[in-house]
Parts: sequence; structure tokens; C-alpha cells
Amino acid sequence: MGGRLVHLPIGATMLPLPVGKKVDVILSNPAQLPLPHQDRENSPFYAGPDGRSMIDALIVEAPTRLNVSGHLLMTHNSLANLNKSLAMLKSVGLQPRILAERSIPFRPFIDRAWLDKLGGVTEGLYSVRNDTAYETLYVIDATA
Repeated sequence: MGGRLVHLPIGATMLPLPVGKKVDVILSNPAQLPLPHQDRENSPFYAGPDGRSMIDALIVEAPTRLNVSGHLLMTHNSLANLNKSLAMLKSVGLQPRILAERSIPFRPFIDRAWLDKLGGVTEGLYSVRNDTAYETLYVIDATA
């Protein structure tokens, strides 16, 4: 199986594959939390003020790196605007579908006031039930 895996080096793009190299599957769990500022250097959570810097880069680059009928499997947090990602995936020629989802109460570091500035409940970034705020985690399969 090791001969079928392509290990990505650190590079200037989201998918730093060798020139011309394409793959059948891209698995990704990008940083995707919208935070007003980076909490610390090399934070595993910070992905820009709207949480989309890695997601957008991945979506733009994936179609050029996938073989015909290839799959982009990625986690996605509702806090990073799922609807925008689904529309963006379609706009680059990928066909997305949600494989799984799970709502969880906000974790302690989630900045609800910041999310409300981005559109909050109105934009579907989170939901509120019984006075508790919930984010939803998704697994998306986008096919080339």
C-alpha cells in the first residue's frame, strides 16, 4: 500500500505535488475556525478571520490535482460557512455531497461575538438550542 500513497512535502501550495502528478483521493482536515486574530504562532485552528484561507485554497487547487472521477474528502466546520464551500466546489467542477454530520456544543475557545459579526445564525454558521450554541462538523466528498 505504501507505493500507492503520495506523501506531500511542505510547499507553497495546499497540494504541493510534483508537476503533472494527479491522485485519486485527497484527504484533508484543513484549519477552519474563524477567529478575529491568531491566538499563537502555528496555531492548528487559525485559518484567517473568516476561517476559509485553507478551505478556499484547497477547493481551487483540488480539481487540477485529481484524476478523472477522483475524490476530495474533507472535514468542514459550519463556522467556516459550509454553503459557501458547497457553491465553490460546484463552481470549480466538483460534485459535493455530505457523507456525515454531527453537531456539538461550542468549545471554550469559540468566539461567538466574532461569529455574529460574520453573520452567525443568519448565515448558518451555528445554531442555538435551549440557550446553547452548536457548531456542526461535516465530512464532504467532492467528486471530479
